[in-house]
Amino acid sequence: MKRFFALLMITVIAASAVFAAGGQDSSGTTTISVIHYMGELQKRDGLKQLIDGYKALHPEVEFEVTAVETSNYLTTLKTMIAAGDTPDIIFGKPKEYTDLIEAGHMADMTGASFVENLDPGAVPSVVYKGKVYGLPVDLQSIGIYYNKDVFAAKGLDIPETWSELVALCDTLEGEGIAPFAHPYKDGWTVFVDYFADEYVVRADYPDMYEAIEAGTKSFADYPHFKDTLARLKKRASYNAGDDWGTDNGTAQNMMATGKAAMYINGSWAIGDFLNNFPEASIGYFPLPAYEDASMNKMPIGVDDAWMASAASENMDIVLDFFKYISTPEAAMQWMKATSTISLSANIGDYEYDAISQDIVDYLEAGDTTNFHEPMLFSSALEDVYRNMIVEAAASSKDLDTLVAEFDKRIDEVR
Repeated sequence: MKRFFALLMITVIAASAVFAAGGQDSSGTTTISVIHYMGELQKRDGLKQLIDGYKALHPEVEFEVTAVETSNYLTTLKTMIAAGDTPDIIFGKPKEYTDLIEAGHMADMTGASFVENLDPGAVPSVVYKGKVYGLPVDLQSIGIYYNKDVFAAKGLDIPETWSELVALCDTLEGEGIAPFAHPYKDGWTVFVDYFADEYVVRADYPDMYEAIEAGTKSFADYPHFKDTLARLKKRASYNAGDDWGTDNGTAQNMMATGKAAMYINGSWAIGDFLNNFPEASIGYFPLPAYEDASMNKMPIGVDDAWMASAASENMDIVLDFFKYISTPEAAMQWMKATSTISLSANIGDYEYDAISQDIVDYLEAGDTTNFHEPMLFSSALEDVYRNMIVEAAASSKDLDTLVAEFDKRIDEVR
């Protein structure tokens, strides 16, 4: 069956020599197929390093890697599954693919030896109905990057409450400085902006998404949802010029060079700043959604994670590869390549970059909230939800109308 490849192949094996979902060719080589949507060059390089390390130990194993644009990933994956051509290793967080788990496409890896290599606190993030469906690799946070030099020059402090953040933005505008660099041309950054806020408050409503998907509740039943939309639209109102025509790379440049004071995105962008703006003085703090400063925690969860196809004919190799990449040695290699914070146990001493250290400080203080512990929408509803967030940010409609539209659209999909 023809594979639906997209952007990148690290290792190409002739299709005539490869069985569907990975297989062994006439020379005794076993090919493991992998699909992911990691767009960052350092992560693609990091994956290649891990694969090369494993192949050095197991020269009889080859890897066929496909990288897909985030916006096309779910469609591509479902097309491959429908064609009977499911990759052996699938990038993604299990709680975002519960519909595929329920359909029997993802392997139950409960009791696999790699679980012993993980930080115990990370395991619940990849558990669905009491079973382990993924290997969590590293930690994710979404928050606010800020230019320390701009803050210092204007005598500004990190805001600890929502009203302090608004006051800070007003002060910056008064000084002729754009409060935020908004890369809204890249639509995914809009819902990332939303989640920087929503991740902080999610812990207080752990059953929301599950209840809405089940049809027992609606968005209108959760007043905090409208409040979260209101805060998103308030942040979007601090326009740096052509926000909806600004892409992510341009926005990063604006903040790093002081043309804007802040930039909202995930911890996955740390590597971009370290590589592209090594001289910039950049910090990171959680978006303060509450007026009670003690409630504004650093949101953390799983960033990169891997699942396995239940249809894989090479499950023993897949699980052995997962065990290899979760060892402290491989985890350290991944951190160095990607500037991420590993979720493997027993990493030992590690000198983090200045931006990552800000996150680690919150971790060590226990001042965090795990946004991947509650249940999320299944993938079909999540796609609709994210698209609606982008539409809402750009809309001039009142909040009650927007909430009603969210409920109507989710009802139609459900």
